[in-house]
Amino acid sequence: MKTKLLYGYAIASLLLFLGCSDIGSNDNNNNNNNTEKNIQQIEKQKIFIIGDSTVHSHTTEYLLQQKGMICGEDNPNNILSGWGDGLGKQMKYPENLSNQARQGANSFSFRTENSPERLGLGRDWQGTISKMRENTNGGFLLIQFGSKNENSHTPKFDKNGNIIDYNHDGYGDKKDTPARIVLRKSRFKDNIRFYINQAKELNITPILITVAEARVKNDKGEQRDTRGEFPNYMKELAQEERVQVLDLHQKTLEEFAKYSDEELRKDFGDCTLNNGYIDRTHYEPQGADRVAEYVKELACEMNNPSLCTLFK
Repeated sequence: MKTKLLYGYAIASLLLFLGCSDIGSNDNNNNNNNTEKNIQQIEKQKIFIIGDSTVHSHTTEYLLQQKGMICGEDNPNNILSGWGDGLGKQMKYPENLSNQARQGANSFSFRTENSPERLGLGRDWQGTISKMRENTNGGFLLIQFGSKNENSHTPKFDKNGNIIDYNHDGYGDKKDTPARIVLRKSRFKDNIRFYINQAKELNITPILITVAEARVKNDKGEQRDTRGEFPNYMKELAQEERVQVLDLHQKTLEEFAKYSDEELRKDFGDCTLNNGYIDRTHYEPQGADRVAEYVKELACEMNNPSLCTLFK
């Protein structure tokens, strides 16, 4: 119901903008035709997504052969997915979704490293911006980073060999100093700000998304928060840059808390490696689809209903 109301609000606003109060049957017919064309153009805007492995994952030979990943009888082909892969099922025109996210990427490596063939050619910033430049109808760039992949290039050294950033989890550790934590925060924000500015230059609306939570319980069976300060960094940046933010981190924290560990494994994924590790971060297809629904719900709760109009 809320989605329909927002959609109706968007259409009503468009009608008002086009001057639907013009007098005369010919004018009204022209206005109706123009309105219909504009509605169709809005609904067919594209959604581009960049992010990490919770946004897109796929099974690789490394996972199968080296790690011995098995996803159970309900997923005999051991298929992995991300919420960005499932988002097309929520769209009126799924062909207008371009999920460019890459597993293993972080906010820095996505724009500085080319995606290897095993992870999908073009799943990097060069591939993304090439598609965005070809787009003429406007649209949206959804940006989600802030998972543990932000830690994958640690530590970082300066030219003299001194550690300047442990780039850990936002909270720091015994090796961190307040100065290093501040540096980590500024580097993360600068990386995201780069994508925001690039999208705006191409008349594409950037929307930030806080990283989805992992499905990890504490000893009491309560949902844990494992993402450190990165969700807060993303929300702070949204305010600084005056862009919309979808708080998927908070949404998943609340939703996962409703499930037991057994239910989470069944409904979202429990692929297991040969060392006994159960993957509670990434998704099997049914889990990716569920989180994609959360993203749609959040989009339709925004003050600006434009993104919501692209969904069913």
